[in-house]
Amino acid sequence: MKFDLPVYHINFQPQKLHRLLIDILQHCQNTKHCVFYRKSISANFAIKKMKKTLFIAAVIICSNVFSQQINYTITRNQPVFPKYSLNLDLLNMDANFNNSDNLSFNAGLWGYANILGGLEAQFNIQKSYAQLARLVNKNYVGNIEASVGTAYFLKQLDRTENVRVVLSEKTSYDGRYTLTKYLMIPGTVSYKFGVQGGAYYRLSPYEFEVQYDSKDLNMTNIGLYAGGVIKRSTSLIINYNGANTAMYSGNWDFFADAMILPVSSFKDTQTQSAISASDKELIKQSPLGFRAGCRLYQADKRENTGKRFGVCYTGTFGKKPYQGWFLSASIGITLLKK
Repeated sequence: MKFDLPVYHINFQPQKLHRLLIDILQHCQNTKHCVFYRKSISANFAIKKMKKTLFIAAVIICSNVFSQQINYTITRNQPVFPKYSLNLDLLNMDANFNNSDNLSFNAGLWGYANILGGLEAQFNIQKSYAQLARLVNKNYVGNIEASVGTAYFLKQLDRTENVRVVLSEKTSYDGRYTLTKYLMIPGTVSYKFGVQGGAYYRLSPYEFEVQYDSKDLNMTNIGLYAGGVIKRSTSLIINYNGANTAMYSGNWDFFADAMILPVSSFKDTQTQSAISASDKELIKQSPLGFRAGCRLYQADKRENTGKRFGVCYTGTFGKKPYQGWFLSASIGITLLKK
């Protein structure tokens, strides 16, 4: 049995400071030691020194006048690396800074399966359902991007770290601030360090400009990727104040890859034929690139978390041949975690 104190994060507009303090005092009727953090302040408003001093004094008074104790027990503290993980991207946005017409919105599937020991098969497939380029030219293909490969994990490390377990979160009716009540609890966090590599494929629109003229092309890139990957797992579940349950449960993947795409072909959208050798020579670029990113997904079983599915997120940036600098982000759901 342990005791800890709640922590509140406050997001507010300074010009409504007097109203905020009244709200804080009302919220803290049963609280003694509250810690308040100001998350953000409007950049267009400067707080006068006196108001700032009054605010700090009011927070100190709140922190020392009221009290609340949180009585909790840890019911699960076991990181989980599922043998199988399958995730569905419902909304993926892929943006290219060198070619704004290649902005696309995609759906996709990604995941992995443990084969043997530290060896893991992995895949990621994305297909566009809306694309800016096709509003200009219906003959453009939609984006299709796929990578299939393996990862091998060399080392696993378990550490004890402070884990942020959210008890409640409340936003004011007008959106002026958000109160987040949470505990920082020592929990087990597990890391796996490995290397990964595989095959990469992409089909996408490409606009070729030469001598004040442009051609609309469909481009195919094929190549390889190789790099490093780190997996991080946490599953900490508590019961507090009787029958209440709170948790932090989820896995992170962090990765960085070098890419080489030596095979590139181009077809004219009007004729559907390959471009001339001279045009291809003008288009030719270095086949080297890179990408880095992270993934957040659900890992623990339903009987532990009460969740059959869960939200997953991905984010990737980098630079690819012909595509140039890019940024990709998505939100979806974890379908399978075994």
